[in-house]
Amino acid sequence: MTTPFASRDARLSRSIERAFGEQFTFAAKATAVNGDVNAPRIADGSKSPFTCAGVWEAESNTAYPHAQSNMPDDAFPRFAVQFPSVSVDKALLTWMPGIGTKVTRLFDGAVYEVAKALPDDMGRVLFILSKRMKP
Repeated sequence: MTTPFASRDARLSRSIERAFGEQFTFAAKATAVNGDVNAPRIADGSKSPFTCAGVWEAESNTAYPHAQSNMPDDAFPRFAVQFPSVSVDKALLTWMPGIGTKVTRLFDGAVYEVAKALPDDMGRVLFILSKRMKP
């Protein structure tokens, strides 16, 4: 469904890609032929790999973020859990990558796997990635 803000969203997305974008390759993976979900995923021949621009966000190096309380005796240990992610404009996607899709960051050749896809209302999709994989 087209929104009244579609042209604004498209201009904003192009600006983001121009300022922060880099290239990523998405390759589909499928469950093993015998249907075993515990077996390693295999390449999905029905969907060809594609390359598009996206915005990379590395995982945080913060082990203990600032306290969330203003109480001086707040001694509850905290830790941050964050995974790498890439944000892509939906218009640039040939097909919608799902869980298990292999993502290669062309800047350094690092390979990841999509753990979760979170669409937003600005025409972009945030792909939460797994930890770095072996190519």
